[in-house]
Amino acid sequence: MATIETPELDQQLQQAQADLENAEANLQLATTTAARWQHLLETDSVSPQETDQAVSDLHSKQALVNSSKANVERLEQLQAFERVTAPFDGVVTARNTDIGALVQAGDNSARRSFFTWQPSDAACLRCRARDLRRIGEDRRAAKLTLDALPGETLTGTVVRNADAIDTTSRTLNV
Repeated sequence: MATIETPELDQQLQQAQADLENAEANLQLATTTAARWQHLLETDSVSPQETDQAVSDLHSKQALVNSSKANVERLEQLQAFERVTAPFDGVVTARNTDIGALVQAGDNSARRSFFTWQPSDAACLRCRARDLRRIGEDRRAAKLTLDALPGETLTGTVVRNADAIDTTSRTLNV
């Protein structure tokens, strides 16, 4: 339905991905170092204290990688909100915002929907009073053609009408 641009979030995600790459590189070095120190400990070439420090550094680097991965995943989930989709079938009947308009989170003064939506399995039609004769004999069966769907005829059932004609537009909600 819409795509919202979030340059600050995109930049944060790029920074988080770079931080993750850095943390992974440091983890690789810490893994190699810890393995070497453990091998040297077997030959009593280094002290157990130094080996413990290398292994501890390895665990610390692993925790940093896990933290960086979680941050990247969090920002990717936030970035998914850039794309506005509907979890249902329907047709957008009105757009209540303009392309390029600034949308701010928590702005109560502009609390309105972006779109007006109509389910695709039902329609609320507004027709001119003089066109009512085109509805079937029983005043329930209706056929409809739309400019948007050339060559197609839609059939439906009139469920109710407003029972009042708007004198300005000479329309009746059916």
